[in-house]
Amino acid sequence: MLLIATTDGLLAGHVGIVAEPDGTAEMKRLYVRPYARGLGLGERLVRAALTTAAGLGCHTMKLVTVPGLMDSAIALYYRLGFQPMPRFGDLPLDNLLYLERCIEPLDEAAARALGAAPGQGATLPSARCRVPSSPVPATVRENGGR
Repeated sequence: MLLIATTDGLLAGHVGIVAEPDGTAEMKRLYVRPYARGLGLGERLVRAALTTAAGLGCHTMKLVTVPGLMDSAIALYYRLGFQPMPRFGDLPLDNLLYLERCIEPLDEAAARALGAAPGQGATLPSARCRVPSSPVPATVRENGGR
């Protein structure tokens, strides 16, 4: 599934969601066009991806990103409760960061908006589903190192 963000009728960004049968979802290809950066669209797209995944019955969102190139996005992911996880998939690159977070169950209003059942999407009873107690690692900076 692809979620699209627009500003003034123009495509401003997108994020993909792949829901798996095991209740996990993978967020892919978050992108905000340069002219639309700084408007909060990246955060809104991530939040929309989490809500959409919950509506699909998913309990965990995972993603793969590239440190150095994607430091602004990584800071956003940490701020939104993502935390490091073990490697998954078969990507042939070594310099990748694997992140995940639990997806909260839908409240009644969100469920209605998505046509899903309230409470759909649930947290796993897993140690990995705790929000990290430490803030964003010092190596990740909000401005991508600029």
